[in-house]
Amino acid sequence: MEKRINNPFDFEDYKILITTDFSLRVSYNPSYSLRAYAKDLEVSVGYLSKIFNGKSEIALDTAIKIFPKMGFSEDELSYIYPLVEWNTTKDLNKKNELGKKLRTHKRATNLKKEIKNDSRNQSTEFFMTYALVRSLKTFEEISKITDLFKIDQKIVKKAIEQFIDEGFVKVENNHYIPTEKDINILESFHNYSEFAFEMAQFFYQHYRSNGINNLQNEASCLILGIDETTRKEVMALEEHYITTMLKISERCDTPTSFVFLNTLFLEKYI
Repeated sequence: MEKRINNPFDFEDYKILITTDFSLRVSYNPSYSLRAYAKDLEVSVGYLSKIFNGKSEIALDTAIKIFPKMGFSEDELSYIYPLVEWNTTKDLNKKNELGKKLRTHKRATNLKKEIKNDSRNQSTEFFMTYALVRSLKTFEEISKITDLFKIDQKIVKKAIEQFIDEGFVKVENNHYIPTEKDINILESFHNYSEFAFEMAQFFYQHYRSNGINNLQNEASCLILGIDETTRKEVMALEEHYITTMLKISERCDTPTSFVFLNTLFLEKYI
């Protein structure tokens, strides 16, 4: 079988990995069925259906047989096999050991990648500055916001200079103009949950003076599929949700914790 998933290191659940692989094959060939997929993997369609429905797990010996058929390299398989074990084991000690192995492998793999130098994801301060450049047009406007978060203005200036040098921003009539109409967050940050936690840490540092003394090392992300028709409904509901949350927050005199609200509309690039 021809390889369809470019980077399996983005996945932290082998079931999502295998269902994504199947979905991509269907996108290339709409007549491709689960039965045909099972035949290519040399397993029964009933067994594969149970995997897809969450009613069964893939044993390691089965994983060793089926994942190579999807076109993954030896290096990628050395990440996928421990991932299967990590997802299925009930032994907490083993799970912790496997988790460390997976994180180490992922970091090492990312270091080996020959990726284009992109200053936008160099740090949280750089990314926030880029987001502001896309919305505000002058340094004065941007500095007012970054000052609120006590970001060193030298860092802001350096970030904008790099954006210009790398072609992400141009200057017209003393106004900053982003050169890319859209930005694909999934390409810029391979592990979105880690980036979300980094952003949460950033805001935590800003609000420390309010008495917050603990930040849990976790971040969750829910991604839902919508189309152009339902997009308007989702945006309306999102606006209502945020307004309601703001009203609730206004009743709080001394905050003891913070909710990190973030909405991203990710366009389909695959």
